[in-house]
Amino acid sequence: MEEEGVGAAQARALCAALEATDLGLDRLWMHYFRLGGEARVMEVDAYLHHALALPGLQRDLLAWAVQELAEGRQIPPLKFAADYRAPDHRSGVRESEAGQPQNLQERGEEED
Repeated sequence: MEEEGVGAAQARALCAALEATDLGLDRLWMHYFRLGGEARVMEVDAYLHHALALPGLQRDLLAWAVQELAEGRQIPPLKFAADYRAPDHRSGVRESEAGQPQNLQERGEEED
């Protein structure tokens, strides 16, 4: 999923969680700021209304803040930016090789 689509999906989920918990923007922003968030309250408001894009880290901090504030309450699931990305299979190791011994001695075989 493209970064813009991830941001929009995270904003929709965050709005749903805020509505389910009756957490206000000011309370969310204060907790987000305490966690290290850098966006101003107006920027967060604009993000929630799909008028401004935020970097993935800032979106994740907002999700984290809502999860902490909503502890014990039922909220729609919130994903972090990395949860939207497909697994990367370009690690350089084929799946059939993963976990295989690297040499004969590791396999318990002796060299001739």
